[in-house]
Amino acid sequence: MRNSELWLPTKVALTGPDNQLKIPANSKELSPGSTLIATLAAYWYQRNLKLYARGTLLELGCGKMPYRALYANHVENIIATDWPGSLHGQRFLDFSADLTRGIPLSNDAVDTVIASDLLEHIYKPHELLHEIYRIMKPGGYALLNIPFLYWVHEAPHDYYRYTQHALRRMVADSGFNIENLTAFGGHAYVIADIIGKMLQRLPYIGSASARLSQRIVLAIQGNEHTSENYPLMMGLVITKPATTH
Repeated sequence: MRNSELWLPTKVALTGPDNQLKIPANSKELSPGSTLIATLAAYWYQRNLKLYARGTLLELGCGKMPYRALYANHVENIIATDWPGSLHGQRFLDFSADLTRGIPLSNDAVDTVIASDLLEHIYKPHELLHEIYRIMKPGGYALLNIPFLYWVHEAPHDYYRYTQHALRRMVADSGFNIENLTAFGGHAYVIADIIGKMLQRLPYIGSASARLSQRIVLAIQGNEHTSENYPLMMGLVITKPATTH
């Protein structure tokens, strides 16, 4: 990772002696109407990065590296890459790459991969999954979060929403095993996300109202039983078999 000394938390920070999550770390870096899904993603990454992040970590489509605070102490080396001409700038990139054309790393080069809010923007996702498999060491892990019942974003490069059934087949076709696949959401979360995105447009009170409404739902709802059929987001951990053929 280039210029690591210049990095500052954006979406997520760790605070206090118990490393409590602060979301957002910088209110300018997170749309108020996305507070709910960002919080779900942050807690999911915090829990799973402790279990699976190690060695050399590659963050694909890294942007401003919003989850770096959660994995920096668990890995030995960080490689950052994003699209050429990314709106998030090039400050931290080790290299830029068009992920639809491959990842310019050698076989078995990394132990851990993060692809946050990325797969929906890849027109040929099978090809990217095969590339991740190629550059990952046997026994390595990839962590992905993917929105489902969520608004179109970064248009026109927003192509797909995947059910858990599609994800299972896609990763199996690429040679991976699934360590865990979690659906987050349910009726209340999906409705709260839509309402938050409506509220944030209101003058004066919009931002505060959007954040407050979503935090209330987070506090009282939990991951409700309808999340399987009405997921707001999927969290996916996959692994390359330790013995490959």
